Amino acid sequence: MEVLPLLNSSTILLLILGLLSLALIYYSFIYKPHQYFKQHGIPGPTPKPIIGNLDLLKKYQLSLPKFFNAAFKDYGSTFGMYFGLKGFLVTKDLDLLKLITVKHSDNFTDRTDRSGLITTFVEGKQYDAVFDSRGEAWKERRRILTPAFSGHKMKFMEPLIMESTKRLAEKVAGYAESGESVDAIEMYNKMTMEVILATAFGRAVDVQNGKGGRILESAVKIFGTFATEGEHSSRIARVLNFMAISFPKLMPVFRLLVRHVVIGDAMDYLAKASQEIIKSRKELDDEKSAKSD
Repeated sequence: MEVLPLLNSSTILLLILGLLSLALIYYSFIYKPHQYFKQHGIPGPTPKPIIGNLDLLKKYQLSLPKFFNAAFKDYGSTFGMYFGLKGFLVTKDLDLLKLITVKHSDNFTDRTDRSGLITTFVEGKQYDAVFDSRGEAWKERRRILTPAFSGHKMKFMEPLIMESTKRLAEKVAGYAESGESVDAIEMYNKMTMEVILATAFGRAVDVQNGKGGRILESAVKIFGTFATEGEHSSRIARVLNFMAISFPKLMPVFRLLVRHVVIGDAMDYLAKASQEIIKSRKELDDEKSAKSD
């Protein structure tokens, strides 16, 4: 029995319209977004429907540095790539970077729309991590944080940074003398973590020699969510990061997964620890003011 003769003209017309609608949806929302860099003459890897170039990240063990180094060799100092349907321009061209960060910096003031991947609650109010802030929230936090890295303030941090740097130099000298191989990325990660805990949290922790405790454990979970290399890097977190960037509309799902699968209560613990540090420093400042009066 033939099927087409059983279909009347109205049904056939509806089928044609349905197929045309699907083709239009595919062209507008899947195919066309992946043509942006090609239309503007920007080289880059060919994206696959929906996933873009996410398959290449798997090839390089979800390591952006490895992927970027390979892409720079294939496409030059500037190329375009896609996480899902979202395009990203990647460059190491110093002249272009200067245009972006200095001359036309007003046009590049925001962050990628992954806002809210890591959140915490303080006194019942939800806050996004600095890494995930966007829009006015990022503008306000950047305004608050920028003075902390002025030349004057950095002088106060210098002894703490130098102390960690000396420990790193001693460890490097020890490895050089013994001839033992070492993971340089991991060494610098530990030194960086040690400096962050000392300068941002006011905690002197000898991370480079394996000491820490709860605050180190929590910090490792948080910063490991964003790390691309090293012992503290979390494969699950990296996958969720890339998925959140590629498909931001599914952010509530990714946020729950990060909170319950990757970091647990680490963010809440660091938030409370930060509040305690701020409170103790204010009390110390009040005591100094009272004594001076």
